[in-house]
Amino acid sequence: MLRCLYCSNPHCRYLENRKKVSVDELLEEIQKYRSYMNYSGGGVTISGGEALFQAHFVT
Repeated sequence: MLRCLYCSNPHCRYLENRKKVSVDELLEEIQKYRSYMNYSGGGVTISGGEALFQAHFVT
């Protein structure tokens, strides 16, 4: 497992400390920011090594 000193999410270094959420739960959280994303033209960015641990979930 990588333990990058510059990780923006150090809590993700240890998989046993992660919070598990379903796709529906994540989408519900993202919906809270929908008006901002529509206004700014922004969206959701998936980055970092943790996304590679969850490739099926991310896709």
